[in-house]
Amino acid sequence: MLTATITYIHHNCFLLDTEDRLLVFDYPAKEHRPPGAGDLVRRYLAGRRAIFLASHGHADHFSTDILDLAK
Repeated sequence: MLTATITYIHHNCFLLDTEDRLLVFDYPAKEHRPPGAGDLVRRYLAGRRAIFLASHGHADHFSTDILDLAK
């Protein structure tokens, strides 16, 4: 059985945390993130394998900051 936890970040951004992977959906540009959202996502990403998904290219659903998060 797959166990997963969903963490809401903001607007349409959320994390789906499974046993072996973290999926990040619609990570928004900085001007669309609430204070602390970037730090929260970084903490979840630390040492994890992640997949980043963007539903479309609007700034409230996609940010090139995901490239920095993926490092």
